[in-house]
Amino acid sequence: MENDKIQRLKLNCPYLTNLDLSYQNLDISKVKILSHFLKKNTYLTSLNLEGNDIDNEGSTILCNMLHTNSTLTELNLVNTKIKDTGARALGKIVNKRNPPIHISLIKHFVISGCYKETMYHIIKI
Repeated sequence: MENDKIQRLKLNCPYLTNLDLSYQNLDISKVKILSHFLKKNTYLTSLNLEGNDIDNEGSTILCNMLHTNSTLTELNLVNTKIKDTGARALGKIVNKRNPPIHISLIKHFVISGCYKETMYHIIKI
């Protein structure tokens, strides 16, 4: 992980609002550390985790973080290893979260909590 940005995330730096950690070989242990810092962070609004080794277990860890963190409003999880179970868990978070969060799981496809019935049908599919 990019040490300078992670250090600023850990310190809850007000100038760090966007964090791009795409294609950084993040595994489950690094997702746990990142989520721990994000639970306490009050400034980061956008997180790009595209192309990392995040699976359904990582999705669960991120969901737990999203219960606590209300600042993050964009999460990019494109090209990860999240499958149906993880996507459903993220969909449920999107549906409950206020303020809303937009999560990208597939390129050019974002799940959002704007329309509850639409979200239900996406999760069901």
